Amino acid sequence: MDIGVGGHFTGAFIDATGGHWHPDTIYMLYSSNDLNAPMKCISSAVRENVVAIGSSVTRDTRCFADEISPPEIRAWKRKWLPDVMHLCKKGKCTYIVFLDTCYWRVVMVEMAGENQHKHLLFHPTSRKRRTGNMDMSPYLVNLLTQDMADHRLSMHFVQYEPLAS
Repeated sequence: MDIGVGGHFTGAFIDATGGHWHPDTIYMLYSSNDLNAPMKCISSAVRENVVAIGSSVTRDTRCFADEISPPEIRAWKRKWLPDVMHLCKKGKCTYIVFLDTCYWRVVMVEMAGENQHKHLLFHPTSRKRRTGNMDMSPYLVNLLTQDMADHRLSMHFVQYEPLAS
């Protein structure tokens, strides 16, 4: 908590077929007062029951598991660590959730495993940057910046729509 942040988001559900972890999700922390300011990215993914949280805030990826042996840790790292470490760079996920740091505003964009959407184009980035760049439609910009005079919680869901060719 030295830098004023901590914790992570994760989830699971149980249905008739068994337990299921949440899908790959990217959380973008932004200020509705300045959309040109760099956004902070926090990714959450689960691979083989290991929760992996990547953060441009802390500049690291942390993994959480229950009862895993050193050989299993090494095998998991070889198989999955590059994938989960670069989620914020690639932008290919099920959801991108925008969290406004100025107001109680949440905008969830369904990406369906793609980095292109009618209202959001995520440009993968090079190794040097931790987060890719984004182009947003006027519709999405409006959702992210609309007047919040009453300061109430505002939540929006933007369903997946493929980018027109």
